[in-house]
Amino acid sequence: MEEHVVPASDSSRESGLLRRRHNGEPISISDSSSKYWVLSELNQRGPELTATMLQLYSISQQVTLLVSTYIPQSHPGSGQLMVLGIKGTNYFLSCRGPPNSPVLKLETVADPENSLKTISMSSDTARFLFYKRDNNTSSTLESFLYPGWFISNHSCNERSPVTMCRGITAAGRVAQFHLSRVTNSLKPGGYLPV
Repeated sequence: MEEHVVPASDSSRESGLLRRRHNGEPISISDSSSKYWVLSELNQRGPELTATMLQLYSISQQVTLLVSTYIPQSHPGSGQLMVLGIKGTNYFLSCRGPPNSPVLKLETVADPENSLKTISMSSDTARFLFYKRDNNTSSTLESFLYPGWFISNHSCNERSPVTMCRGITAAGRVAQFHLSRVTNSLKPGGYLPV
């Protein structure tokens, strides 16, 4: 399959308007300790992503991310801009809060097909954007609005919330992830590296 990139027009680059390039590619995510993301729906606090090790019989509990990519790149070479949704829900990951302690949230988006079709880099909707950067076999997910802040798992706890951390080498945090494209195959090897 060949992919053609349509160059961004000068007007969209100047206006800071990003257009969705690919919509909802299913991705599996795990860290170096084989912790997967699981969705916990807590009544008092709302939905939360937790990172945990899963046995073969419980692997179906893992979250499948729906990844949408955007063009043009805001700063060429800075990584692929993307929005991360949770398959089977209207939840999307966002990063917001004070500059010295932004928080990873799961937010409901009523009509993602239309409301996230284009994103202005200067709008509040930019909180849904993350940069994916690849390094050999792993990737980092950095907040667009909060440079230097990365999605991370706790390095030791068996089950812990997925949160933001400052820098990819923050103590006690794992910010490098293995992302694999989910195929329709239910056989072993039904995942392809992204």
